Parts: sequence; structure tokens; C-alpha cells
Amino acid sequence: MQIPELARDRYTPQIKAFIHIIRQFIANPDIQRILVVGCGPGYEAVIMQELLGCRVFGVDLNQQYETWMRSFVQLQNYDGIALPFKNNVFDAVYSFHVLEHACDPALLLAEISRVLKPGAPAYIGVPNRSRMLAYFGVRDKSFKSKLRQNIKDWQARLQGKFHNEFGAHAGFTQAELDRLMKKYYTRIYPVTHLYYSDKHPLLKPLLTGVFKLSLHKIMLPSLYIVGIK
Repeated sequence: MQIPELARDRYTPQIKAFIHIIRQFIANPDIQRILVVGCGPGYEAVIMQELLGCRVFGVDLNQQYETWMRSFVQLQNYDGIALPFKNNVFDAVYSFHVLEHACDPALLLAEISRVLKPGAPAYIGVPNRSRMLAYFGVRDKSFKSKLRQNIKDWQARLQGKFHNEFGAHAGFTQAELDRLMKKYYTRIYPVTHLYYSDKHPLLKPLLTGVFKLSLHKIMLPSLYIVGIK
């Protein structure tokens, strides 16, 4: 398949982590339909279909999807408000670093809940607004680009504008994310520790210490959570 190697290297580990995590929460191990909210050009959806072999749907804003992708996954644009699907149709939803870009994050979470089957998991990943540094784990960006983005983040902090509504790639604190999720999901489970341990198994002892000392609140660049409808 025609996925650029950099994209495959970037997305495959995070999708594998997602699969391992949701299998701990999903009632039915036979996953048949997954929705990728914020699928970008479609690479994540295609890789997910390769790894799971189920029907994968992807939505995003104003994307030009390559023709060959449509023979593997179902990709479409939407208006950023109402997901173009009926109620209770998906076994899981994957939304990786999308919520912080939504005009109305609460509405997006409500829409994700609406299209999920009862008892199905929503997997949400967002930047950690309490982080000290970020981006250095991203494989397809140069060191210079990562450094420039961190400087931009700190400038926004000093100006009191490190919030999504000001255009910053700020994300949410754990408390903010928990409050949003509790409105639409009967159970929520922070899974940041599972994500990083799965993605970086050699660092698992170090990560265990980081969480025991509660240093993850400022050291880890992202937060991950599972909500059960």
C-alpha cells in the first residue's frame, strides 16, 4: 500500500497501543466497525484496517483522499459538527489528537457517544496542557521544528493564551478532560500509563516511577482516556 514510510513509522505504534488498550475494555472481542474521527489523509484508518481486518470508517474536514484508499476503508469529509452516521453503529471510536481542534469539544464527544454501541469504548488522545515539553517523540518532524513549537507554546503560556480557543495546540489538563468525558460516558478510565508503556516497553520501569511520583502530570506530553458509553 502506498503509505509513506514516515507516516507508517509514526502511526503504527500508536494504533497498536490503541488496539491493546481497547481490548481490555471492550465487551465483544469481535470488533467489526471502527470509526476514526479526525483521520487526516487516511493513513491511520488504512493501517488500522491492516492490523484489525475489520471495517474502518474515517472522517475529517476538507481532505483530498487518495483513490486507492477507498478500496480499503470508507473515508469522507464532514462538517465538523454532526457525524454522518446513525446511532449505535460502531464497536469503538478512535480520536487521536483531534478534540483540541474542535470548535465545540463537548459536542464532538456527544456525537462520538451517539454513534457508539452501548458498552462500546471511545478512545480519546489529547495534548497535556500541563506539560513542560512536547513534540520530541514525533518521528516525522525535525528537531528544529519541535524546538520552535515548544518556544511558541511557552510564549502563549507567558501571554496567558495557552488555550485551544486562542489557536494554541494546548490540549487539556486531566481534570478538564475528565469533566468533559463524564458528561457523556457512564465510565471513564485514564489510560495514559497504558499507552506510553505499550508504545515504549523498554521505558516501562522508568514510566512506573514517573507515575508513582506523579511526575507524569508535567512530564508526559499527552493524555489518553477511554470512555464507555
